[in-house]
Amino acid sequence: MGADRKRTMWRRLFAKTCRPRVRHKLNRKAKALTAANRRAWLAVVAGLFISLALFALLLWVPPQILPEQLAASVRAQKSRGAKRDPSARIRGAEPAERASSPGNSTAFGAKLASDRTGLEPQAQVGYTAISFEQLSAFQFSVTDQMLDNKKDALAGARQILGQIPDEVRALDHKEISLRGFMLPMKLDGKRTTEFLLLKNRGLCCYGTPPKITEWVNVHVNGKGVRPIMDEPITVCGTFHIGDVRENGELLGIYRLEAHRLKGPGQ
Repeated sequence: MGADRKRTMWRRLFAKTCRPRVRHKLNRKAKALTAANRRAWLAVVAGLFISLALFALLLWVPPQILPEQLAASVRAQKSRGAKRDPSARIRGAEPAERASSPGNSTAFGAKLASDRTGLEPQAQVGYTAISFEQLSAFQFSVTDQMLDNKKDALAGARQILGQIPDEVRALDHKEISLRGFMLPMKLDGKRTTEFLLLKNRGLCCYGTPPKITEWVNVHVNGKGVRPIMDEPITVCGTFHIGDVRENGELLGIYRLEAHRLKGPGQ
């Protein structure tokens, strides 16, 4: 009997000392599992938040073309022109003479009557409304002299002006309004200070690259303007004709110093 009582006493004592240890061990496992679940949920939420932020960033940041890309597009036009007509001769004033001839002047004026892009010029008070049909209704060839003006910059400038018809050259330094599509070149935060005004959205949407006569380099003074993508806008300002360059690279032949900008429906 004494031995049985001793064994019973030891069992009770052992049970009393083990139960708290087992309970403490189970509590630690439960806490560890809870912490692991919390970390997993935090990782899921963080991943979802980052994904939404990146998606919003992609929606907010407008497409942009760099000067280097624009210069490459101009150089490619010289190559395309050579493949299309390898026997063509490019001499400064020849295209201008053809464009200024009576027959071509009639055809040139007829092209101005309709705008194939659907971007009808909108008259603004104090500005002459023009269209891209007027600016691109003639053949223009990019030459090596235009691309590399280090040897003789004046010759390249003469070749550019020599190919532009008198009707278009008459717009130089005039106050005009022009309707087209915006493609930012330089962004300052949420605003753009330099952009291209395009005849169509080919360059915006990575479609067929436009001709050099189908875009205008626009400069905005001050803080710039909010980018307006995929919708036609009207820009009013002072129009300039001649080579537009950056670091010696030819970026265009038309330039517009913007005074005001009219968005869609305005």
